[in-house]
Amino acid sequence: AERAREMELDDADRRQQERETCASEKPASGTTERRDLIEALIKEIPSDPKALFEWPVKWEQVNDALIKSKIEPAVRKRLAEYLGGEGDDSSVSELSDYVVTHIREHKPPQELIDELEMVLVEEAPTFVARIWRFVVYESEAHARNVT
Repeated sequence: AERAREMELDDADRRQQERETCASEKPASGTTERRDLIEALIKEIPSDPKALFEWPVKWEQVNDALIKSKIEPAVRKRLAEYLGGEGDDSSVSELSDYVVTHIREHKPPQELIDELEMVLVEEAPTFVARIWRFVVYESEAHARNVT
């Protein structure tokens, strides 16, 4: 049960996704509708790692602009959280580059877990699931024009 809770996007992640999505949009009468669409999409994406990792990422939506503006900053932030005091800026930067390259090359999440276990140990599956869920969310949001 504890791991299942860790796998779900926490409230901070959800609020951050909403802020980023809403901040890029002009205020409109459809803001509540847009927020409802975002909430529905977040609920639709599985938090269970097996189902999440089987979800077909819409790679055609994951372009360099999306990677630079949203995915890369999220990866850096999460790595800094997971490494805590153990990681300096250069190790966070190096690992972040590795994770972003993995995503850019459309490699499967299990390979990323296997590689990151050397550094993140038992945290690797949770870290990858959180990042993968973010990638799935962003790809679906762009495909559905919810951004």
